[in-house]
Amino acid sequence: MTTIKCNHAKVIRMVRGRTYTVFIILTLMVAYPFTPMVELHDFENNETSGRAQTVWSGSMVLNNHFTVPVTDELIISSCTNVTMSSGVRIYVEGRLTVEGTKSCPVYFDYAGGGDHMGIQFNTSSNGRGSRIDNASIIHSTYGITIYGSNPYIANVTIFDADDVAIDMFNSATPTIRDLEINEAGPDWVVPTYWRYGIGLSVGAGSAPNVDGLKVSNAVTRGLNMWGNSGGLFRNISIDNISGATLAISAGIWVEDSIPLIQFAQVDRSDHGVFVRHITDGATTRAVIKTWKSQIQCTRRWFWTKKIIQITQITRAQSSMD
Repeated sequence: MTTIKCNHAKVIRMVRGRTYTVFIILTLMVAYPFTPMVELHDFENNETSGRAQTVWSGSMVLNNHFTVPVTDELIISSCTNVTMSSGVRIYVEGRLTVEGTKSCPVYFDYAGGGDHMGIQFNTSSNGRGSRIDNASIIHSTYGITIYGSNPYIANVTIFDADDVAIDMFNSATPTIRDLEINEAGPDWVVPTYWRYGIGLSVGAGSAPNVDGLKVSNAVTRGLNMWGNSGGLFRNISIDNISGATLAISAGIWVEDSIPLIQFAQVDRSDHGVFVRHITDGATTRAVIKTWKSQIQCTRRWFWTKKIIQITQITRAQSSMD
């Protein structure tokens, strides 16, 4: 039989040493509970949920609607031709950047089977820095539609928009520079509703900043304002607004709105400026400042109620509140 001898002092020292080691490990775990793993996990999430960027160049063909998601950006390079099938629309929830140049603009055209629906900015795109530079939108039902957003639009030409070239709703506040609209509504033979052949329409509390607007050959309106809207409009040239059968044709139409219009010229229109107040509780105040003798209308001016008939003005104001 073998006898085992133990050194009690040595055993006690070993137990105490292990106790101290375990205590130190537990202390470190409490003080730093898996911090490196959490930080790595968060970093990976930030990388995978970042903004996605899509670039179009050359020739693009859209046979279905295209949506720019709220976290993404679509960049369209100069010289790009975007061909859109009948009824197709580009919806912007995030950011749209059109990088056309004067020598090499971007074209949005139809495929030949019917008009496309243009570009629509939704409310979620507000404040995301969308910008359209040097672009032409051709053969569409609507050119650009804006719901509660504020894109920057410069050096844009819209040709042959059947209904409305640029349409604003829900307190839209875009900045527009040097916009040209030619032919709006002439393709209609037997219209079934009045809201067609309109150049720039500002409604539902919208207030754009416009400097440089030319509208030619529209059927119903050159500049159409309604629904408690406002904004600043400078350097406006409107001609040949005529031919509507379901509404009054007018170069400038102001209804229940308070615009400031500076340096406007209207020529060859059924009515030059038509100001109308129809909603109780709303304010109608059209302020128009022009160069002397620069407002021209070969047919007639037509102002309602408290507005007097004018041929030369430096300031016209209607207050019907």
